[in-house]
Parts: sequence; C-alpha cells; structure tokens
Amino acid sequence: MAERIRVKASLRLVREGKLFGPGAAQLLEGVAELGSLRRSAARMEMSYNKAWSVYMLARSSLALRCWSAASAERGAAARR
Repeated sequence: MAERIRVKASLRLVREGKLFGPGAAQLLEGVAELGSLRRSAARMEMSYNKAWSVYMLARSSLALRCWSAASAERGAAARR
C-alpha cells in the first residue's frame, strides 16, 4: 500500500531580525509538555540562559503570555 502524503509546514515570524521560528515553538511546546523551561531547554541541548532569552523575546516582541498561571502554579507546587 502506498504511503499517504501529508503536509508539514513551518512558520517564521520576522521583524528586523529573527523573532519566532521553529526552535522557539519547539521550546515552548516542550514547556507545555514537561512543565519546565529548564527541562525543555535541556531536552533540546540548549542552555537555560539561551532558553530564557528566547522566551523573553517571544513574550516582549509578540506580547505573548507563553504559559498559563495554572502551569506556573504547578511549577511552584513542585518546588515546595
């Protein structure tokens, strides 16, 4: 049986420089999945400092709230 063809697209938002691309999306998806920016960065072999910079750029440039208060509460509960 022939393999089905599927569409896979990538979106990159750009202003004057690099703004938001597949790497930032992957990082934020990892945060949603793992509940931690640190763990998402580690899975991507990215330093926490770089991950924080990517997050802050997305947040400030796109006026995004990248994770909900509920996920922040889960993280705070885990640290207690």
